Formats: sequence, structure tokens, C-alpha cells
Amino acid sequence: MELLTDRVRATFVEARAAGVPAEVFGDVEAIATAMVAALPTSHPYDRLVGPFYDTAGLTKWLGVSHQQEYRREHHDRMQAR
Repeated sequence: MELLTDRVRATFVEARAAGVPAEVFGDVEAIATAMVAALPTSHPYDRLVGPFYDTAGLTKWLGVSHQQEYRREHHDRMQAR
């Protein structure tokens, strides 16, 4: 957890130094949701094939709708199915 906290703080410091406006980080709830969505859920198949994302987690992580994710998947724009 300490590493995660350090990396988040460093990102904010770098953004401030680069002149990124604070409003970019205004929606803390959306940032937290995106960060959590990037974590794979635990599933029994993780040991067999490695971690993976369910549709809900993937759409949150990518910031797209379920329909957009479906189109990506069916137009070979996803890395795995």
C-alpha cells in the first residue's frame, strides 16, 4: 500500500510541476473508481490462466460503455477474449 500511495503522490507532484490544472483531478471518486477497476477480481480460473477482468471491471477501467467494449471485442481490438 505504501508503494501505491507514493506513486499516486508522485503523479500529483509531477502533474503540478508540469502545469496540469488541478481541475483535471477534481473528480476524486472517478479517479478512485478507475484505479480500483484496474485491479483484477479474484476467480478460481486465475491460477489456471492468470488474472482477467470481467465486463463490468473492464468497462470501468477503459472508461467505455458495455456496448463500446462489446464492439472492441468483436472487432478484434481487445487483446484477449
